[in-house]
Amino acid sequence: MARSRNIKPGFFKSEQVADCSDGARLLFIGLWILADYRGVLEWRARKVKAELFSYDENRDMETLISELETQQLISILEQNGKRFVCIREFSKYQNPHKNECDSGSPLPNPTEFQDKSRTERHDSRAEREDSDPNPADSLILIPDSLIPDPDSLIERSLISMKPRKQRKNIYSKEFEEFWAISPKTGTKLEAFQAWQVLDPDKETRDLIEFHILEHIRWRKEWNKVDSKHCPNWKHMCRWLKYEAWTMVLDWPKMKTPPSVESHRRDERPNEGASDAEVATWLGVDEDVYAAGKQKFNNE
Repeated sequence: MARSRNIKPGFFKSEQVADCSDGARLLFIGLWILADYRGVLEWRARKVKAELFSYDENRDMETLISELETQQLISILEQNGKRFVCIREFSKYQNPHKNECDSGSPLPNPTEFQDKSRTERHDSRAEREDSDPNPADSLILIPDSLIPDPDSLIERSLISMKPRKQRKNIYSKEFEEFWAISPKTGTKLEAFQAWQVLDPDKETRDLIEFHILEHIRWRKEWNKVDSKHCPNWKHMCRWLKYEAWTMVLDWPKMKTPPSVESHRRDERPNEGASDAEVATWLGVDEDVYAAGKQKFNNE
């Protein structure tokens, strides 16, 4: 059962943790919530992955747990065909609730991990001493073959300094010329794919170039007259797909504004003006104005 744990500032300053990969660090934190009050849990890689990395399909749990063991952040114990993990110095990171401690735990005692760790370190040290033909106090000199060749170091350095291979330009020269004068709406790749499907010959390319410049000029003039209703550019992939350069361009016409909107305040008739004068100013028949005035007065 997962439990709530705390992350203390010391975690981020630990050199052991810093030497681990990002995935191993996340696993280390995750082990806290899965471990009992002593920092012990049964290691079942598939189950732990489902608990902590349910959205990451490519996590290698064995690699991550080995990182933590290498950095001596955890110890692993095999007992009765099962594997158990003990988080070292668990109390340094966590302060479990009293009720959790009182409930006990069926998992192995942390001291069993410590005994195993001491045994492994002793065996490993003895093995190194037995297998080392040249102990530390030996008078045998280190052969020159172990000293790196300076020339090889320079060569490797130059290799590492080689620039990365640049991405190959997939666009044809003719398309680049078209793209340079286009309004560049939509993506360049989609436009190039439409260009490849169209595969225009020289005559068609000249027509496209001429008409796209005409379309640009046409929209510029339209914007001067009525910027709110100027048609938007299609994405260049669609412009090519539907051969929009063959469209007949209708030049915009200035809309005649309503008569009332064209009036200026200084032309407004005086208070004593006749119905005929006011009707003329409004741009309506005198009868229409009189009927509207009568209706307004009645209301």
